Parts: sequence; structure tokens; C-alpha cells
Amino acid sequence: MLDEVREEAHRHILRRLRISRRLTFRALAELTGISRGTLCNYEGGLKVSADSAFLLSEFYGIPFGTLYDWPRLPDPEVSLG
Repeated sequence: MLDEVREEAHRHILRRLRISRRLTFRALAELTGISRGTLCNYEGGLKVSADSAFLLSEFYGIPFGTLYDWPRLPDPEVSLG
């Protein structure tokens, strides 16, 4: 559930950033090197890859972690006995 919430947040962040700069998908694709279709898919809810998150965060001047969540390791079990 938490992953779904994060992906939804990333989707809205990407859309707001693109629209606030008055960029079309085509223009953003040309400026970042990420295909138009992939950008559309990200705004549609597809999880952003690490490579794309890096390119987009550099382009928009935002922290990488705003668009990408590192895979989480399971909590180690703590033995109290």
C-alpha cells in the first residue's frame, strides 16, 4: 500500500513539474533524452526507473529521492531471547 502511495505521489510531482514549466511531453523528451512514451507512462503511474529519475531530477533541479525510492531491505529480526 505504501508503495502505491509513493508511486501516486511521483506521478503528481512529475505532472506538476512539467506543466509548471509549460512543457509538452515531446519537448521534455527532447530536453531529457527520455522517450515521450516513457514520460507519458510515468505520469500514468509507471514506476520511474533510477536512470530516468536521475535525468529528471537533474533537469528539474530537485533531489533524486523526490522521484525514486531505493528498494527497502527487510528489517532484521531481533532476538530477545
